[in-house]
Amino acid sequence: MAVNPFEKLRRRYSTARLMVAAVIAWIVLLTVLILLDPGAAGPTP
Repeated sequence: MAVNPFEKLRRRYSTARLMVAAVIAWIVLLTVLILLDPGAAGPTP
């Protein structure tokens, strides 16, 4: 029976690490969107 690649990922990375990685990725995404479109972040001077 073939080994499920997701099982390997689950053993290598704990759920906590995946959650932290997801939060960091979300923060980076928001930061990039704000930097690309400063007007969306709030009132412009």
